[in-house]
Amino acid sequence: MNLECKICNKTFLEYFSLSKHLTTVHKMSIQEKEEYFLCYINKNADVLCPHCGNKKIFYSLSVGYKKTCGRKSCIRKEIAENYKINNLKKYGCENVYQSNVIKEKIFENMKQYNSFRGNKTEDSVYQYLISHYPDTKRNYKSCVYPFRCDFYIESLDLYIEVNAHWTHGSNAFEGTPEDLEILKQWRSKQSKYYNNAIAVWTKRDVEKRDLAKKHNINYIEIFSNRQNIIIDEIREWING
Repeated sequence: MNLECKICNKTFLEYFSLSKHLTTVHKMSIQEKEEYFLCYINKNADVLCPHCGNKKIFYSLSVGYKKTCGRKSCIRKEIAENYKINNLKKYGCENVYQSNVIKEKIFENMKQYNSFRGNKTEDSVYQYLISHYPDTKRNYKSCVYPFRCDFYIESLDLYIEVNAHWTHGSNAFEGTPEDLEILKQWRSKQSKYYNNAIAVWTKRDVEKRDLAKKHNINYIEIFSNRQNIIIDEIREWING
């Protein structure tokens, strides 16, 4: 690479040497180097911060400008954007924990070390089920139901989802006036916590339910956090 000083026509092999020359021989300040850069090296350089519109910080003749104006808020936004871009390239999603590959690795690790964080109610229901059906499995998924089902009784080919947490709603979401009123209340909260609940109740649970119907699988959905009610509903379904 031959770089010529546009002031005295001396040539250099690298930007570092040219920059040092401009400083020591021509007594250029960083502001003057920035003008030199825009005039002779990159006339079309993007000088505005993509997050706030203010001027970016000039870094060097070889690099040009930094990616932001230097404000902490803009730096954080830039890091977040790069994080999303890198994850999209590597995992196909913006958040690494949305990746099915990562989810599977986490699940297998939890399975290996028996570190599932189930609640006491589900633990008690599981103990009841394995005492009557030793082939009961927890967090089970299959080709026809690719979700982590709370319980699966292999001998009955029965999938059981226990919607004990309030984020699942008190009933299956069907878009009734009552459902829509609850949805309106949740949206008014304007928080990530309630937004997650909305996604669970109106999208993810619905997707599970629809898939169970599509494949005509034996599927129970129980909306309760009380052990006796959960067990009674399972008994009722099994006994017909």
